[in-house]
Amino acid sequence: MKPLSGYIYLVLDISTGIAANSFAKISDGFLKLTPTILSIAFMCITMYGLAKAMSMIPVGFTYATYSGTTVAAILVFGMIKYNQIPNI
Repeated sequence: MKPLSGYIYLVLDISTGIAANSFAKISDGFLKLTPTILSIAFMCITMYGLAKAMSMIPVGFTYATYSGTTVAAILVFGMIKYNQIPNI
C-alpha cells in the first residue's frame, strides 16, 4: 500500500481517538451503557487504524502524531464543552 493510505488512516485514528475519549468522559466511569459501548467501539477502530497506519509509515512518527494531536484536541474539547481550565 502507498504511504498516503497510512496518512489517511492516521487522520481517521485521530478522529476516532477524540471520539473514544469524549464518550469515555460522558460514560460516567463506564456506568452508562450507550457511551461505554461507543467508547469501546471507537477505541477498537482506533487501534485497528493505528496498526494499519504503522504498517505503511514509521511507527515513531505515527504514534507521536496520533498521541500529540489527540491529547491537544481533547484538551481543547474539554475547555470548550466542559469549561475545564488546565492547571499548570
